[in-house]
Order: sequence, then structure tokens, then C-alpha cells
Amino acid sequence: MKVILVLTFLACLALCLALPQVGHGSINGPSGRFPMTRNWAAPPVDLSKPIIFLPEATPIHEVQESRSVQTRRHKSG
Repeated sequence: MKVILVLTFLACLALCLALPQVGHGSINGPSGRFPMTRNWAAPPVDLSKPIIFLPEATPIHEVQESRSVQTRRHKSG
């Protein structure tokens, strides 16, 4: 009987702690880096413009700089 009571209490405690996080959309805990965007005003959608279909993946190519160029910049400064 005591085991069932303890397990029920622990399950209730875990559920009470998890419900606020699920309500905010974060199961693992609140994220301090990003503000909540609920109830923020969204910009109006211009329905006169056609729909834009984006490609599945847009590759990003960055120009690689050599190590010697970076070293020269730091030494001259």
C-alpha cells in the first residue's frame, strides 16, 4: 500500500512539473535565449502576390580564405 502511494505521489509530481513546460512548447525546459512569441503581432499577408515555392534545400557556399591571409591581417594591425 505504501509503495503504491509513493509511486502515485511521484507520478503526480512529475506530471505537475511537466505540464507548464509542455504548455510553453518546451519539454526539456525553458530556453532563455529565445523569447516567447505568443500573442505577438504578425505582419499582414499580401494576398495579391503569387505563392513562392522554395526549393527543398538551398546550398550555402562560403569562400574559404587561406590561413596566411588571416595571419598577415592580424600581424599588421
